[in-house]
Amino acid sequence: ATLAEARLLYTCYDAQVELGGDVRVSPVVKQVVFLTTSRLHACEYCVSGHSVLAAQSGLDAPIIETLREGGALADPRLE
Repeated sequence: ATLAEARLLYTCYDAQVELGGDVRVSPVVKQVVFLTTSRLHACEYCVSGHSVLAAQSGLDAPIIETLREGGALADPRLE
């Protein structure tokens, strides 16, 4: 709702997503970053959305749940 009502904020968000598309990391790593950031910002909508996208990218359910809860990951690369 905030993005929909704040044109400048939406423009900045859209630019950030576009820039993120240029980063050469796997879809799993991107979703770990997005899910972690969403949790840190306490955006329930984003956490939910990125949980779905993380699962679609191949991330295992226990890892997604750990990220949603703010726990440490066993995989040092993803941590």
